[in-house]
Amino acid sequence: MATVFVVSFLAATDSASAQRRTRNRAAADLGPQVKEINKWIRTAWSDYEIKPSPPATDGEWCRRLFLDVVGRTPTVKELDGFVKDSSPDKRRDLVRKLLYDDEYTEEYARNWTTIWTNILIGRSGGTERNTMISRPGMQKYLRDTFARNKPYDRMVHELVTATGSTAPGADDFNGAANFLVMKVNEEKATLATAATAKIFLGLQVQCTQCHDHPFNEWKQSKFWQMNAFFRQVRAQRIGMRGSNTGRLVDADFRLFQKLDDDVVAVVVDVDQYV
Repeated sequence: MATVFVVSFLAATDSASAQRRTRNRAAADLGPQVKEINKWIRTAWSDYEIKPSPPATDGEWCRRLFLDVVGRTPTVKELDGFVKDSSPDKRRDLVRKLLYDDEYTEEYARNWTTIWTNILIGRSGGTERNTMISRPGMQKYLRDTFARNKPYDRMVHELVTATGSTAPGADDFNGAANFLVMKVNEEKATLATAATAKIFLGLQVQCTQCHDHPFNEWKQSKFWQMNAFFRQVRAQRIGMRGSNTGRLVDADFRLFQKLDDDVVAVVVDVDQYV
């Protein structure tokens, strides 16, 4: 997961350096991923006739990095040490330090847990009355994911194929189930399809559920092909002692197992369909 951010931030580093020697050294060492990102950034500048801002100073760059990676500004000691460092690789070294040093693991995990929780279930997800989403469950899953530095593809796979209960404390708890539990029942699981495409593919496909859009490469048939995966599961809501309990079951609607009194939602394994 950290690697995704390394590529993105080092791309910005190339254009933001305030020292010519650092810029030249960084440009020579850029990998193919960073060069590709820089190419698209410059293409966008040209297409929209944007004049880039002047390069950020070391102090400005350091502040932006800390805010983006660990969600806070650098301390006086951290900022002063970076500004006084004369190494041409100091920016790259600081990126790697924030991403990989044990000193920052907890801050990194906490910051990106907040960001991804809001992306996956919304800012109010898990706070609505009678919802099957457990916000603490979603946060626990993500915090563990980032602390362990799981690869991005593994995280996505776990989110779209999750099995288990959404609520912490359940025997089969799996916080990843919170992503889809409130999206598969509504309107033939179109919410699950649209959210997955938007978040993980960067595509706005909700309009294509009704018709082929002239400016969207995704056609209506492709939307429903992807949707077929999500329509094979259901979140079953069951009221119990004033609370709601839910369970995602596969297409054959297999018999429910005995439910606890907790507010949970359980996802049946859909790995076989993905």
